[in-house]
Amino acid sequence: GLRCVHIAGTRGKGSTAAISASILTRAGLRTGLYTSPHLVSFRERIRIDGELISEAEVTALVEEVRPVIGELRDSDLGPASFFEAYTLLGLLHFARRQVDIAVLEPGMGGRLDATNIVRPLACAITHINFDHMQELGDTIAQIAGEKAGIIKPGVPVVSAPQLPEAMEVLQDTCLERYAQLIVVGQAGGPQVSITAANHHKQVLTITTRRAVYANLECPLLGRHQAENAAVAVGLLECLAPHGIALAADAVKSGVSSVRWPGRFQIVSRRPYVILDGAHDAAGSAALAETLEDLFHGYRIILVLG
Repeated sequence: GLRCVHIAGTRGKGSTAAISASILTRAGLRTGLYTSPHLVSFRERIRIDGELISEAEVTALVEEVRPVIGELRDSDLGPASFFEAYTLLGLLHFARRQVDIAVLEPGMGGRLDATNIVRPLACAITHINFDHMQELGDTIAQIAGEKAGIIKPGVPVVSAPQLPEAMEVLQDTCLERYAQLIVVGQAGGPQVSITAANHHKQVLTITTRRAVYANLECPLLGRHQAENAAVAVGLLECLAPHGIALAADAVKSGVSSVRWPGRFQIVSRRPYVILDGAHDAAGSAALAETLEDLFHGYRIILVLG
């Protein structure tokens, strides 16, 4: 009974989900956001209009689903995983609170992910690279095949620019499933440019077939975040046939008010201290590029966990 959008990818899917949810909330829609992992509190994974699920709501939902999870232990399916259990919590919470739309991020891959039980109004796939290779495969094409598992027949897909072998898989899957494929930076897809950038924000212009969204002040820094914002806007424009139209002021307000900690997050300015969750080669390359763009010539000390 939920209307939703589904966002997979290796890098940037959390940021894209956060930007999408922020825009939808600013458009006046009651918006659920389901993401992983959490940074500080489990409650971060399930939000409505930016508000974390309360401890009382988590407790009540856990008590309610406990018998179902218990029954699975002795079934042919075997015990539910942590991710499967809390996907159930999230979907139940959104249904009970009657959200207008839910923005869902898979935990890993897409094809076999617990979130892939939904039929979304539209899908997005952010940049695909090597991740979870033990589970998803050891080539870009294999990993792309798992991410492309969220593509449903006839449901439009918005993609970030991809490596050629990943793009080939997405194109083939969309042809197979009669799904429209819209690619950021390609003809017919959203185009994004950074018109200004400093240590506080970057200013973006996103141009689509429907509109030009100029002077978008994005607090998430880096060229990769500009790309994520373009994917989010492209994704939400696909909702127009379902009665959800984007007003330019909702896009502007949503982009400027997005908060997504741990992504090139400047927590101190004297001296500068930056927290970033980069944990793979692609994320590390994006971090290095952003440091070079915004802190060129600075002496940089890296503390790596």
